[in-house]
Amino acid sequence: MENNPTMQDEVAIRQIVRDLESAWNRRDSQAYGRAFLADADYRVVWGFKVKGRDAIAEGRQQIFDNQYRNSQIEINIEHIRFIRSDVAHIETTNHLRNVELPFEKSIAAMTMTRENDEWRIATFNNAGILPQQGA
Repeated sequence: MENNPTMQDEVAIRQIVRDLESAWNRRDSQAYGRAFLADADYRVVWGFKVKGRDAIAEGRQQIFDNQYRNSQIEINIEHIRFIRSDVAHIETTNHLRNVELPFEKSIAAMTMTRENDEWRIATFNNAGILPQQGA
């Protein structure tokens, strides 16, 4: 294993984010869950925490079947910072459409790790961005 992250590492991380977006827009909870480690931590936009890939996928299926059934998401990577060659911090802005929420955008911070040449999400923290009052 190399000591420094490579362009291939950044490409792999960007692909995982694109895969999350695509899985959401197809409402494919299993594909969404595959981006995560088996023991990943996922903090949803409402603040509660989900533990593990299976629970993340199950939670996504519940919302895809209900209030998010017509939703579309656009995920934009704002920042990638390699903490080590096998650990990266990723920040995204997420634009959510076709769903009734008090916000249209959220921000997410992820920690991804590389094991056996595969990047996966270890932690995911999401927060809604409320519209500015008087803006």
